[in-house]
Amino acid sequence: DCDEAYSSESVVVTAQRRDGTSFVLDKDLYTIDSSSYKSNTPGQYQVAISAVDSITNATLETSYNVTVNDKVDSIQIKTNPTKTTYNYGEELDLTGISASKVYRSGTEEPFEVTLDMISGYDKNTLGTQTVTVTYNGLTATFEVSVVDYVSSIEVASNPTKTTYKYGEELDIAGLVVNQVYASGAKSQIEVTLEMVSGYDKNTLGTQTVTVTYNGLTATFEVTVVDYITGISLKTAPSKVE
Repeated sequence: DCDEAYSSESVVVTAQRRDGTSFVLDKDLYTIDSSSYKSNTPGQYQVAISAVDSITNATLETSYNVTVNDKVDSIQIKTNPTKTTYNYGEELDLTGISASKVYRSGTEEPFEVTLDMISGYDKNTLGTQTVTVTYNGLTATFEVSVVDYVSSIEVASNPTKTTYKYGEELDIAGLVVNQVYASGAKSQIEVTLEMVSGYDKNTLGTQTVTVTYNGLTATFEVTVVDYITGISLKTAPSKVE
């Protein structure tokens, strides 16, 4: 494999006699030339073996090939996920992501990115986050953003006036309404009469009044009561003198 030093420990060299028999040469009777071997470059390398016959002084040679396998050096994110902006509390979506293994030779090979390879994403932390993909100990990153959003509205304080005389117009003075974010943060919104529904000045009793803001609603209650507008004599006394 790449970066693995050449070793001749397992090499066994045999010599053949003219009579057809053979024997194993001692290591000090032959030399191994592995100068062409490059441990950091994938490919096939020839290792030469030579020995000198002690009787004829002839140089005898043989060789064998050593293959250095390619090695994955790094991984790369080729395409970020389609979705890179998330609402607070939203799960990560890897749809659209593509990644490749990059070999020492420069060759690239795609691999599937799965959620179990992912770390660094927190759906409950606002802001930009660096998400890490880990594959066989190698890492690559991409960025996503988690943003807050208004999830509801609430009536923080009822209007100062909650009891009305029959026929009296609604008064929202003192009404405080907050928009509530998914993170729990709150901010006050300005309430206008156009945002209010459900009040009928000509209907006696308790009424639920609704405030609508960007499709979200909150309610409070008011009461419409009758009142005396005047008096009249229904039966006069029989004796008035």
